[in-house]
Amino acid sequence: MELMNQVLFAIFTLILFGIFLSSANGTILELSGFRSFYWRYSIGFRATAFLAWALAPIVGPSALIVANFSFEASVILLALFLRSWRVVPSEKLLRFLVGYYFTVCLIYFYLLLIGDQFIQRTNVIAISSLLMMIWEAIEVLLICKRKKDFILKIIAIFLVLQLALAITSIIFINTNLNQDAKNILQANLKSSLMLWIVFGIHITIYTLINSYLYKRILISEKEANSKYDQASKERLEIQALLVERENLIANLIKSNKTAVTGALAASLAHELSQPLGSSLLNAQHLKSLIDSPNSSPKFKKDIIELIETDTKRAGEIIHSLRKIFSGDAISFEQVDLPQLVSSLIHLVTPECKSSKIKLIIQMPEKCLVEMNYVEIYQVILNLLNNAIQSLKRSEGSRAKEIQISVSEIGPKVLLSIIDNGDGISDDHEHSLFELLDPNKSSGLGVGLWLCKHIMVRHHADITYRKPIKGAGAVFSLSFPIKQLDNSKYE
Repeated sequence: MELMNQVLFAIFTLILFGIFLSSANGTILELSGFRSFYWRYSIGFRATAFLAWALAPIVGPSALIVANFSFEASVILLALFLRSWRVVPSEKLLRFLVGYYFTVCLIYFYLLLIGDQFIQRTNVIAISSLLMMIWEAIEVLLICKRKKDFILKIIAIFLVLQLALAITSIIFINTNLNQDAKNILQANLKSSLMLWIVFGIHITIYTLINSYLYKRILISEKEANSKYDQASKERLEIQALLVERENLIANLIKSNKTAVTGALAASLAHELSQPLGSSLLNAQHLKSLIDSPNSSPKFKKDIIELIETDTKRAGEIIHSLRKIFSGDAISFEQVDLPQLVSSLIHLVTPECKSSKIKLIIQMPEKCLVEMNYVEIYQVILNLLNNAIQSLKRSEGSRAKEIQISVSEIGPKVLLSIIDNGDGISDDHEHSLFELLDPNKSSGLGVGLWLCKHIMVRHHADITYRKPIKGAGAVFSLSFPIKQLDNSKYE
């Protein structure tokens, strides 16, 4: 029987080494939620145990120590591996199992040292392994509750069968083992048959677990391929979207050029309307005085000078707008802001008087700000004209007023223009400074957009808010007090 048992253990060893070599790749197992360390070492130790039992008659008693210690380690590692399918084993559990393993090994070694204690040694290894087998069965049964898998159910059945046979073999060996047996290889035929069945179940369980792992790997690869196919599909869709985006950008560039051209034309019409209109009125007045014998040459000369001034101002506006839309650098100069505002007040005073609009001025005697005179002149004039037009359209008996104030607040100079007209509707506020504002009821809708554009070029700001009390509008221009000397800004 000893030779037959040796051959059987050798066959079991070859099968387990085959499973070990073909066991699933560790990296894929980790990605699947398994701990491949426990699995591969469990197979390795079980194969080592069977090999040591096969070689025991040749090597001697030391092979039995290796066989039993390796067998015990393989059972514990298999239980840990099955545990890791559900949760990662804690450090506390690992420390306990290490202590448990060494305790069993020390008891076995002690029994070996004191003499012929084969049945006792067999019971120590069998009972300690039985506890691990109970744990293995419980872990797989818990997994089966979560996952409905046929192979898992078969593994659970064989683990329960292994448990029943292990209990039976312990009882059988203790009652039927021949008394002169020194090791497991010398067991009689009945005991050997029971061991072959138990160890055959062990080999079957390892084979089933390995099959289940390969199934999981195939599922993972299938899922990975599916994700790759999905990613490839999405990549093609993204490429199509990018092509569409490029076409859209190209169309937007064309549209933008058209919009800029339209904005330039609209701005020219908007800004030139006043000086050209003024020149036309003066020219008509001069024409009516040509044949008048009572008109003095000096008066005619004054009218001609006004026409010349308006014409120069129109030229400056064209030159300034060309710089704005071409992106040319701004030429800054020191400008006395109150003086600039005063010149504009002188310009709009006649229209304010005819419309019964009161101008309230609050300015210091002098306040120097670095700016482009012509561009800021157009911004302030635009705001004043808007305030005047708003008051002309307003209804009610309240006195019409425009307040103009200049003040220094911290590192900035603030110019505010406040009117008590009808104000700006809430729907209009969000698009107030947009190009070609669609909410504007009259005009070309570029005035405030151009004001904003000019202020941004000056590294300054223009804001709008409602008055604290009553109706109307408050527009504020905020300028930094100091700029770099000889600055040029795009």
